[in-house]
Amino acid sequence: AGSGSPWHVLGNINAPVPSIAGPEAWNPSLAAVRPIAPNFDAYYLTMVEWPAPALTLGVPSFITVFTCTGSSAPFPSGTGPAVLMQGNPGANWLDYPYLVVDDVPGNAGPPGQGDVHIAWVEYIEGGDGDADGNGNWFDDPADGFQIWAASANTAAGPNVYPNFFIQLIHPRPLVTPGAHQTHRPSLAVVGPGGTLPPIALPPSAVYIAYVDFISSSVILDASPQP
Repeated sequence: AGSGSPWHVLGNINAPVPSIAGPEAWNPSLAAVRPIAPNFDAYYLTMVEWPAPALTLGVPSFITVFTCTGSSAPFPSGTGPAVLMQGNPGANWLDYPYLVVDDVPGNAGPPGQGDVHIAWVEYIEGGDGDADGNGNWFDDPADGFQIWAASANTAAGPNVYPNFFIQLIHPRPLVTPGAHQTHRPSLAVVGPGGTLPPIALPPSAVYIAYVDFISSSVILDASPQP
């Protein structure tokens, strides 16, 4: 509730989120949106799913999205779940999805208020196997990573949820050996004031930030919502 108030239990915490792709999941990201139109869901949840064991060859991974209508309704409710991307067993691993909803009043849409944005990492096996022997096939010196982002509209628009516009943001640098989790992205939405020149992005545009330790860089990309 803010202002130093204690945390409250909302709904039934013993009711698990059902899976689309497998019995295992981690790294959830949750965001809320005001119900400014009848077909808006109240909450969006993304996570990576897989059949166990994780981070090994021969195991597919999936970036999935669920919705909830709020008022103690369960996940999923409202608009149906979506699979954004499926990893190829033995070739890559998808992980660390980060979700933000444009819930900024004044960002008229589409694109604008209510739009859903998600970014995640694709790890690519580089042919050196599990070189460090830690059971993770995607954090070794020859392995790479790519940053992906996806957007959907919750009202009228070119990509109405659960249909997403998906694009590759940052292709194939090398991972940080032994610390693949350092490449997880984060997102933010531009408010009604927009962004000052020289970038000059409009309201509802999106920033994405991530780390590339091989080049000792924190990378910031920005784009208008398609």
